Amino acid sequence: MWNISYAYPTLFILIFLMVFYFSLPRIPIRRNRVYVNLLLIETLCIATDIISSWVDNNYPQISPSALYIINGIYFITFFIRSCTVYAFNEAVLSVNTREHKLVYLLTRLPLVLGIICIVVNPITNWIYYVDETGYNDGSLYGIIYIIAFFYCFISFSIFAVFRLRLRRRRYRYCLWLCNMLILSGLILRLCFPKFLLMHTFCLGAIFSLSVAFEDPEIHLELHGTVFNGKALRDYVEERYGKLEHRVIGITLFKYYDMRDVYGTTQMDACLNMVGRYLTQTFKKCLIFYYRKGRFVILGPKDMDIEAAEKEIESRFKSTWRTEQADIYLNIGLRSMELEDYEYSSDTILSTLVRALNEAGEKGGILKAEAARDEFEKTERETEIKRCLENAIDKDNVEIFLQPIMDSKSGKPVGAEVLSRIRDAEGQIIPPVSFISIAEKSGRIVELGEQILEKTCRFMKEWEPEKMGFKWINVNLSPVQLMRQDLADRFEAMVYKYDINPDLIHLEITEETLIDAEFMARQTGALCDKGFNLVLDDYGTGYSNLSRLKRLPFINIKLDKSLVWDYTRNSGLIIPNMINSFKNMGFSITAEGIEDEVMADKMREAGCDFLQGFLYSKPISVDEFIEKYS
Repeated sequence: MWNISYAYPTLFILIFLMVFYFSLPRIPIRRNRVYVNLLLIETLCIATDIISSWVDNNYPQISPSALYIINGIYFITFFIRSCTVYAFNEAVLSVNTREHKLVYLLTRLPLVLGIICIVVNPITNWIYYVDETGYNDGSLYGIIYIIAFFYCFISFSIFAVFRLRLRRRRYRYCLWLCNMLILSGLILRLCFPKFLLMHTFCLGAIFSLSVAFEDPEIHLELHGTVFNGKALRDYVEERYGKLEHRVIGITLFKYYDMRDVYGTTQMDACLNMVGRYLTQTFKKCLIFYYRKGRFVILGPKDMDIEAAEKEIESRFKSTWRTEQADIYLNIGLRSMELEDYEYSSDTILSTLVRALNEAGEKGGILKAEAARDEFEKTERETEIKRCLENAIDKDNVEIFLQPIMDSKSGKPVGAEVLSRIRDAEGQIIPPVSFISIAEKSGRIVELGEQILEKTCRFMKEWEPEKMGFKWINVNLSPVQLMRQDLADRFEAMVYKYDINPDLIHLEITEETLIDAEFMARQTGALCDKGFNLVLDDYGTGYSNLSRLKRLPFINIKLDKSLVWDYTRNSGLIIPNMINSFKNMGFSITAEGIEDEVMADKMREAGCDFLQGFLYSKPISVDEFIEKYS
């Protein structure tokens, strides 16, 4: 007699779990599909086990053919469940055996053989047979355990080999627990075949998978109305090289200003409404919310982009009515087509984020006709970031120098230090390509300190003051200036090489001067340590005369755009401005001097120093020493 009392509560709990799981949206990725199959096959396996056990217990009332069929269905679901648990291990560990046909066939062969044995069993009686005493085990009944233990073994094997692909330790523990519960259930079934205990262990395994991998809310945002950024990443990663979508990016214009105006509660309610609208309007599409007021619509390849954009624009011209307010939202739209590009998920997502940000900054409809060009641009940035990190980690950042000339004598009196890194082929990567990347990645502080240290080393070894150079300019990033201990760190650096800090002029860009009080503290601390300060790129930011008077600059460098404009269209504004600066005690440097005409005009306008390609492009330390020593 089979004891089926344990199976009933297990079946009810599993059905409850299925109802909850299917009540929420699921991202269509391999892991979720396999998990759905596992839920369905385990439910069928429990149900058929209960039915087959009942008919076996009541065999006198059941025909032999019915006994063969019902037990056969149970054994087939038993085999499929074992294979499905293994398939879930493959999915979460990103093991794709379909790419290796032989491996795939070998891992599915036991399942096929088991099903064949069951199909021919009414003739062969290998697995089980039915006689006047009812159901009995056949001579090859052990095959069901061999197949089940085989799938347990290969599940543990791929877990051991690929477990580090699971980034979180919790994921590894839960997957290991799942496999251990399946193995324990098999052993108990082998020891106590008359008790339907294995399903309880299988339910425990499913719960462990649900906790770690299959909670639908892991992939949901805005109260379950749309998918989140993690879902987008998982979807893109899985469909590497197979993405065929039309994409519409929606970014709320001035999102943070809107949150300040309407408040967090109202904006969150409004975002939920936007999410529901997009989900209901574009039912054949996947809708993602990528934080900061950014939505992504992944539509089919035949999606009518223009019609969709018109629909979205039309809706956003109306208000979004929450319980407490009518909210007006302006948006930027960006569309592109994703084909079967073999770019990494990081490249695709970075490109999408840049497109979303651009849409949010400019507003209106922006179309990306050449998605491949944008992806290649992102790939290039990724490669530059890799080169930058390699250069910083290995102390391979190079310094180049460009002379600064006295406008009256025409002789070099100073030099500006500029950073350079090299790509894998040894080609120079200019600062305009990697400085912003260094700031975004957080490596700009290390980069800046390496530049300062190499400048100090150069000054210690070659004593540029003996070559007629009175100072060396070193650029400071706005991110570096945020460090409270910046002055102390720079002081320690110059004293390490016994350099007079008065010989180092620190260039600060005009855009840094927005927070006047903080800048006054930072620049004051640097001056107290003996450093001189130069305002760089004047004419590109927000500074004015009253603000400059409160900061301890000794020199103002006119941005090349200002210089070029003046030399092409002379007037009184620049000479008067230079005269005002000089009356305030500042010396003036003109950047971007490319010919003698420009040099003469800026000299006549009152500039003290000139810098540009007319005199020299930035050159390496060795070239600089050879040229000016």
